[in-house]
Amino acid sequence: MAATIDSEAYLEARRRAIGISDATAAAMRLRGFTTLGALAFSSSYTPGQADDAAFVRGVLEPLLGQEPERNPDSPRIRRLYVEAYSMSIGEIKKRIERTDSDVPTKLPVEERKERMDRLRVRLPGLEIKGHLEPSHALVDLMVQMLEQGVLKYVPWSSCTCREQEVLGTKKADVGTTIVPLSNGLLKTQKADHLYIADTGDSLKLQNALQRRALAAELAGLCDYNTMQLLNIKLMKEFLREPLPHYKKISVAQLERADKLAFARVAELTEGGLSRDAMGRYPMAEALLAVIEDAEFKFMLMQMPESSSSTATESTAGKAEKPDKPNKGKGKGKGNKRLAPGAGADTSRFANTCNKTEDGSPICFAYQKGRCKAKVEDGARCSRGFHVCWLKGCGQPHPASAHPK
Repeated sequence: MAATIDSEAYLEARRRAIGISDATAAAMRLRGFTTLGALAFSSSYTPGQADDAAFVRGVLEPLLGQEPERNPDSPRIRRLYVEAYSMSIGEIKKRIERTDSDVPTKLPVEERKERMDRLRVRLPGLEIKGHLEPSHALVDLMVQMLEQGVLKYVPWSSCTCREQEVLGTKKADVGTTIVPLSNGLLKTQKADHLYIADTGDSLKLQNALQRRALAAELAGLCDYNTMQLLNIKLMKEFLREPLPHYKKISVAQLERADKLAFARVAELTEGGLSRDAMGRYPMAEALLAVIEDAEFKFMLMQMPESSSSTATESTAGKAEKPDKPNKGKGKGKGNKRLAPGAGADTSRFANTCNKTEDGSPICFAYQKGRCKAKVEDGARCSRGFHVCWLKGCGQPHPASAHPK
């Protein structure tokens, strides 16, 4: 409600709705009655008192002249004054009886539009429409933080766009909740639909972070440019190509760094989040310090690959190398030559045969004079007959002695 009683746009909208003339409105601005809060405490008169002389002298006569009751705006100003006083008292009571279960304070429609128009003028190169326009729920969440003076982390799933609210693309319905009252009683309260922002890829995540930055300025929590410095730092490290033997930054690691930044800013802004007399945002100054913090930078560092993955790559590399030929050691081991028909390569024995015409075996070692059996040419040893194995020969001599 504080955003309502402190909004000039809301007072202007109420003034037009009640029917107060433009001349009286100009006199109100001249006297400093630009918000409901200013108007509510412009006089010591309390609505309901019998004597309203203080209200006439402090409000009506300065605005309407010496005979204010003859001016048609007199009853309209009285009505606006009662409304301003009631809302201001309600805001004070709300601050005294505030609980953690209070629903977020909603910006008035008029104030929301005025702030959005100012932001679009200030950022002409950015089209704040569609997927970039933050949802009302996101802005109201940050308005509540500003009023309470306590910063809380805004998760990526809450950075929804206005288009989701318009189209009603809700993801879940939280139903009703039980809210404790200040007098000790309980009441049921219907909660709003829960909308979830889509952050499935890097572009959608970047849009969600940008909506959060826009909502921060709309709520008066922090300026857009400073919030964007945090977003740019996060996305820059997230999209950076990993170094050799290092892993790319994961989404979980990026979210942890984002949460750490909000936690550090919350520590630095314990004194409140409202702007000072110079118009400076406490959150903006804290963010600039956190971005340069060593712990925050460490959270965005690429982590080395695990030893198991390195060993797997090394094993895969060795498997791709061609096998070396088996040279063997010693005679008759690795380089043992096989006879035709025993598994050896017989391409060089195409003009030979290992059996005689009647099917008897022929000694292979005899063909080069290497058979150690003491048998005559043409006779048979344990391996076969000692005859020439060249096709069409079969004579009792080795193939090495075959006439050319």
